[in-house]
Amino acid sequence: MNTSLTAISAFCAENIGSLRSIEYASTAWVNQSTYDQRISGAYNWQSTIEFTEEGWKKLPILPGNEKLWSEAERQTNQGKHYEQTVQAITPKMRPEVSGELMKMRNHRYLIRLTDKNGQPWILGTLDHPFRLIAAASTGSNTAGYNNYSLQFRNQTPTRAAGYVPVL
Repeated sequence: MNTSLTAISAFCAENIGSLRSIEYASTAWVNQSTYDQRISGAYNWQSTIEFTEEGWKKLPILPGNEKLWSEAERQTNQGKHYEQTVQAITPKMRPEVSGELMKMRNHRYLIRLTDKNGQPWILGTLDHPFRLIAAASTGSNTAGYNNYSLQFRNQTPTRAAGYVPVL
């Protein structure tokens, strides 16, 4: 299976004022022999994530997304888990992006982002990766942009950790 993807940033204009970004990587690219999900006492991921192919891909996102990332604790009969969601709007609908999003639906992801306070986070694990849901829209309800609304979702037994590797 061809696991290659092109970063969405390759298709989208990145010179829009205040454009931010998140990064995503397919779990298929992670070097499993070096993957070490060790968390420090300060709840930071301790080692860098190495890849056998590809690597972190950049996803430009429009400003004003009030709830970029959320993590909600849920209790069920099977125990406690955390529902994590990363929501983003990326600019400029294009046929190439639609094709890339079609390829992306076959992957599972790790997400790396920095919050508004400058704290880096790693979201997802090899055992609990994110899935992508994408929708396209244009019109006045999105301030006149033509864009894609993307949502990465997962459920995990642990909260997300900071991403400040020291190993």
